[in-house]
Amino acid sequence: MSRVNERDFKIILPVAEQGVIDKAAVNMSKHFGGVTMQPLIRGMWLDSRGKLIKDDNVLLFSSRDLNGLKDKKEVLKKDRKFMKQLADEFGKRLKQDAIWIEEDIVRDVQFIEPKKNLKKIV
Repeated sequence: MSRVNERDFKIILPVAEQGVIDKAAVNMSKHFGGVTMQPLIRGMWLDSRGKLIKDDNVLLFSSRDLNGLKDKKEVLKKDRKFMKQLADEFGKRLKQDAIWIEEDIVRDVQFIEPKKNLKKIV
């Protein structure tokens, strides 16, 4: 049976001043050790009058490899709390009614380091 000891944590933020997105990316990098951004995700919903609203967003996500950690439950508890606080902080800052966050269970996360002594291919 495959082990499931990894998580992806994601947040979608509206496109705003680059400094706001950078600040969220810095916060996630400090907490998780890094962040990846997928730009220009379009969100759509109906307003109270039934009009389709379109909003450009970015997706920020980080992965947590829990293998080898002694207290996995405590680490996940802190990660979830961090993500909720991040959503609250940037939701208020960007004047949003709601901010989408997600935790995905993944089978495996690996960070592959390039070999240092590869021969140059001509």
